[in-house]
Amino acid sequence: MTGGASHHRARVLLAFMLLGAGCAAPPAPSPPRLLPSAGPTIEAQDRLLHTARSHLSEGSYEAAGDVLRRLIETHPQSPLLLEAHWWLARSYEQAGDLYAALAQYRILANLAKEDRYGAEARGRIAELEKLLGPTATPSAGLIAILLPLQGLPAPRELDPWVQTLGQAGITTVLVEGGTVTLRDGLSQLVPIAHRHGLSVFAAITLRRMTGVDPPFEWADWSYDPAQRQLHLSPYADLFHPVFQEYLVGFLTDLAGTGVDGVLFRAGAPLGPMEGFTASGLRGFERDFQLRLDPDQLFPPSIRGAPVMPPRDAQDQEKVGPGGASSGPPPAIYTPDFWRWAGWKARESLKVMDRLRGAMRKQSPRLRFALEVHPEAISNPVEALAQYGEDLLEAKRSRFDFYLTGPRPSINEPRPDIVERMPGIIERMPGIVERMVDMIGEAERIWVAIPLPAGETARLVERVHPTTDRDAFIKGISLIYTGTVVSVP
Repeated sequence: MTGGASHHRARVLLAFMLLGAGCAAPPAPSPPRLLPSAGPTIEAQDRLLHTARSHLSEGSYEAAGDVLRRLIETHPQSPLLLEAHWWLARSYEQAGDLYAALAQYRILANLAKEDRYGAEARGRIAELEKLLGPTATPSAGLIAILLPLQGLPAPRELDPWVQTLGQAGITTVLVEGGTVTLRDGLSQLVPIAHRHGLSVFAAITLRRMTGVDPPFEWADWSYDPAQRQLHLSPYADLFHPVFQEYLVGFLTDLAGTGVDGVLFRAGAPLGPMEGFTASGLRGFERDFQLRLDPDQLFPPSIRGAPVMPPRDAQDQEKVGPGGASSGPPPAIYTPDFWRWAGWKARESLKVMDRLRGAMRKQSPRLRFALEVHPEAISNPVEALAQYGEDLLEAKRSRFDFYLTGPRPSINEPRPDIVERMPGIIERMPGIVERMVDMIGEAERIWVAIPLPAGETARLVERVHPTTDRDAFIKGISLIYTGTVVSVP
């Protein structure tokens, strides 16, 4: 039996196995368009497809997606391309990422107009559009306002307030909070907002749950290279399994309010001195077979004085106009430091993946956004070192949207910081253009800009979405922040 026939028979057998496991089998493909001179290449592509489907049969949807994306990106003219797109869509759907699945089915339907894959894809598109409702249709970019929970009006005033937002062109309200009171506030706001055609997102800083005093074992530990000591951090340990369970319960409750999505904020970043907990160190050692000594991560030149990244708006006087932190230049960190920084960035995304999965079980329509500092676009090495952010790695995690801006947050800044903000804002169009190149779609980019001062009742006179959006690439979304702010 030839190698090609063997692989074909294995693929057919695996399709029946997947069907039995609850993963729909693909439609019968059209005869493959094999190139006579490309035999070995086709065999390699076939092995990739077989590997991906094996991952699917085991429920390893992320691993399957990685292999299928590599096949599609590396061999865009492959005769197996339609089948690869089909299984990629299926992997997204099985993982609960319905919007990513819908996007893949739409690609497949466009590529395979006369093929049975296309017919099956159009059937799945109809089903998903029915399930997701109006959110299944790509929008031209939302216009949103981000406010703290305490910035919302009293319950009896919510209805006229939401009407005012709609009149100002606002399509989405993002409410920031970190306690059970956020759930209560959203429960009151969501039905009113939906009645007036507005969406509502919860904005969460995972490591800084306001109003929650984490137990000692949940707390993060930061390292001071000057004293060569660990110090208890005011933030929570994102890698602690018990804290993750708390987050799952908290966010699942939020999903029950009918909220439309969640924004994971960039506050309390995992900077160079953060994350030295037992859970974090054990996880790193497990993955790298390497025991970390915090003192060996930092060069001797920075051990004589404490070096901490800025944490709040008051510390921004220590940063330059572009927002670079006062930490050491990235080039002088040790190789083990970069392994540690990369591990923290990836592990944080895995935690968010778990949280998204738990929330989507409660509400499949939910959409998710991730905030990153501008340096994640303009200086990725700096962002990885100082904030534990890796935008390209985050892209692989398939968030629906990505937010950046001139240090977007909702804490009151110092007046001198406010004076410097216009210069930073002027540089945002260039940063956003580069961000679109990195992510690939302008419609997935959110840009935070300060909300002009004034009364909410006069919001119609204060915001000018059409004019403000003209400075950016077509399709991006604007997020007006409640005050001029800074990410710590």
